[in-house]
Amino acid sequence: MKNDGPSLGGGCAARPAGRTGAVLLACAASAFLLPSTTPAGLMFLGDFEQEGIVSLRKGDPNASKLWYHSGNPPTVVKATSGVRPRAGTYMMKSFLNRLESPVSYRTEVVRYGPRNIYIGREYWYGFSIYLPADYAPDNIWEIVAQWHGCPDFEIGEDWRNPVMALDTRRGIWSIVNRWDAKRNTFESGARVYDGSVDWDLGRYQREKWTDWVFHVKWSYQADGLLEVWQDGIRVIRREGPNCYNDAEGPYFKTGLYKGWHDRYEPKGSVGVRTLYHDEFRIGDVSASYAQVAPPGPIQLPDWPLPPNDVQLVVLSQSKIQVVWRDNSSNEDSFKIDRRQSGATTWVRIAAPGRNATTYTDSGLSADTRYYYMIKASSSSAGDSPYSAAVATTTGPLTAQPPAAPAGLAATAVSPNRVELQWTDRSGNETSFKIDRRQSGTEAWVRIAVPASDTTTYTDTGLPADTKFYYMVKAWNAAGNSDYSNVADARTFPPPPAPPAELAARAAGSTAIALSWRDRSANETGFKIDRRQSGTTPWVRLATTAANVSAWSDTGLPPDTRFYYLVKAYNAGGDSSCANKADATTLDGIDAGTAWKYRKGTAEASDPAGAWRRVDFDDAAWAEGAGPIGYSDYAVPFGTELTDMRGNYTCVFLRRSFAVAEPAAVSKLRIDAAYDDGFILWVNGAEVARVNVDGVPGSTVPCDAVAADNQNSAWAATLTGATMPALRRGENVIAVQVFNRSLDTSGDCLFDLELALVCSPLSVAADADADSLPDAWEAALLSGLSDPSDQSNSADPDRDGLSNLEEYVAGTDPTAGGSCFAVDARLVGGQVRLSFPTIAAAGPGYDGCTRHYALESAAVGQGPWRPVPGCADIIGAGQLVRYTTTESQPRLYRARVWLDTP
Repeated sequence: MKNDGPSLGGGCAARPAGRTGAVLLACAASAFLLPSTTPAGLMFLGDFEQEGIVSLRKGDPNASKLWYHSGNPPTVVKATSGVRPRAGTYMMKSFLNRLESPVSYRTEVVRYGPRNIYIGREYWYGFSIYLPADYAPDNIWEIVAQWHGCPDFEIGEDWRNPVMALDTRRGIWSIVNRWDAKRNTFESGARVYDGSVDWDLGRYQREKWTDWVFHVKWSYQADGLLEVWQDGIRVIRREGPNCYNDAEGPYFKTGLYKGWHDRYEPKGSVGVRTLYHDEFRIGDVSASYAQVAPPGPIQLPDWPLPPNDVQLVVLSQSKIQVVWRDNSSNEDSFKIDRRQSGATTWVRIAAPGRNATTYTDSGLSADTRYYYMIKASSSSAGDSPYSAAVATTTGPLTAQPPAAPAGLAATAVSPNRVELQWTDRSGNETSFKIDRRQSGTEAWVRIAVPASDTTTYTDTGLPADTKFYYMVKAWNAAGNSDYSNVADARTFPPPPAPPAELAARAAGSTAIALSWRDRSANETGFKIDRRQSGTTPWVRLATTAANVSAWSDTGLPPDTRFYYLVKAYNAGGDSSCANKADATTLDGIDAGTAWKYRKGTAEASDPAGAWRRVDFDDAAWAEGAGPIGYSDYAVPFGTELTDMRGNYTCVFLRRSFAVAEPAAVSKLRIDAAYDDGFILWVNGAEVARVNVDGVPGSTVPCDAVAADNQNSAWAATLTGATMPALRRGENVIAVQVFNRSLDTSGDCLFDLELALVCSPLSVAADADADSLPDAWEAALLSGLSDPSDQSNSADPDRDGLSNLEEYVAGTDPTAGGSCFAVDARLVGGQVRLSFPTIAAAGPGYDGCTRHYALESAAVGQGPWRPVPGCADIIGAGQLVRYTTTESQPRLYRARVWLDTP
């Protein structure tokens, strides 16, 4: 922050010779006069209710009661442009216009003349500031109130930065405070201060009065104090140095001082500024917050009430207990000070927390008198006055039984552990004795004898979910104390049983559905963790309620594999995890990903619609990320077509996506951004025509244009009859994008997101949520003697297929010879493949359809692709046969799946 000071804004009417620049000696007028009846402690009042600001000559007899102005004179105005005074009829308006006056950097009033401000004394300052609606944030500092040190010119000191300033830099309220204990700040040849602190008080609010109160004890030493209230809430409290080592204390000035670089070269973005001040007050040490705070409906700080009825209880020759009455409801803590007899200094010995009413002071000297005072403290409102001082004398060094411990508390922290805590009220115990009784029994048992000065103990090895009672007493050679109060606690229940049979399946391009079996009856809920393929850390994904056995993970990226763990938990801890499960989201298209594209200088294929089919070879097309297009404006394209204007009006786009199970996909969700129109096909079938003329399904030539100028977003969810037929494996989305005109259009753009959504998993009644219908389990698994063989992952017939796989294939899980397999035979140089199909019928298959596919892949190369004519066969009991004459070795596999209703 810079303060150059050649004018009165820098400080003094009697400036040393040799300096350049004119001293402005005009001053504020009687609008700042103190009323004839002034409350005690109030030194100055400026409420602008007398007259407007007028010039006043140096030496005027009224100068001792006025503020001079510095820089451009502020004005006194009534309500204007919707701004009403903080109180009364008038307020001060500060206005700067850099555009009209290059040196218009300051318009302030200065509390100059006999200031009566002294180092080492306390003062109160109050005022209110209004920032109008057009008070936009600037990137440079703008002082709206400041306290300026008076240089000691006689020892070579010169003008320095303000001791303290309130400013509005970068759209926030900010306060900076500097201090320096050196007698001459310039004795090292430069302005170097001992220290400074800067507070950020948050974003300022416009179109409202903000009230400020400053309570300062000016000092360049450790006994200084600074408290600041903003709209009645204390936002700063700092003890320590806060000013310079000057002969006189800082003087106050306010208005607007804007930090334009050297006053001639503008720095910052705001060149015109207006703001308003009202209700100035300055008070001395006998003043109060209420006297200087701007009047009216503001939130006064609610200082806590002081404690009273302070009593001292001598516990031993080395301990005194302090007891008091808490009279406040808003304290954060209490501050306890102590003074020993013969000493003059009070020492802060403790700060017990909110609502405390006792404190035990230990480690004292025997037969010694101690004095105590206590006050309540609030971090937002300040400290209460002290209570009256009280005194007592510790006991003599004589043998006596210890005092009984108090405040025993028992807290369960695990299924087999309880923590005890108590207050040690004696200073002469040898140790403590702890007794315990279990709920339902009568006998107390001695469980521990901890050493003296102990106040905690942990009881371990306890049974879970059991209630225990405790007592503790102190003892020494002179005898036992009384017992403490009785405390009780119940140990936590045992951790829940782990869930089982965790399963994960893709629910679309952006979601994965989880299911598991809840095997516990005492869980609070379940914790779900996830890890993405290729990364190592597990992340806590969610915490569910109790009795939940399914959860959906959404917002995921397409074609990405995720791993999951699920465990149950309660107050007793976490269970172990269920089995790890994983699933891969379906393929899709993200915005900004790569497309194959061809510029529309000619048709994309011959015939014209061939480029939209899956089997079209687009290897020769260019490739680029979306958005694709051009613009006369600043648009972040992934692929910019700089030659499009004047050369072609359309662009052809192709993008493939994979579908593993077409029957499982129930919806296609498409979101597109476009300018000006497009036609969209999936696997050659038209699904959208937006702002393009022509009958749906008709081919539009490459030199056509969009029907109108449009820059918009389009979205559709395709289901049922509106959804095009998907293929197992590769599918293609094709788009023809159109501009409105060849020459005059300023932009053309296209980008797209596509997501697949799966049908909800819906099977027949499944009470245990293991994906095996109850009817199927009853028909095929109920006769198994070992219950573990009835889970969906078990393989009771040891044929390599789990119960869930046998259910999907339609085979018998209890018969080893009943399994899904392909028969392969070499006959006359040909490979003959066959497998039987089974219709989805019988218990647990209500409404289901069983599908089969035969797939092939090159050895060591992949990928797996459907064998022509065998991509999707509905099982009806027929035998599927296929004969291959491939000269090169190939791999074959058969797949089976259920299409659930």
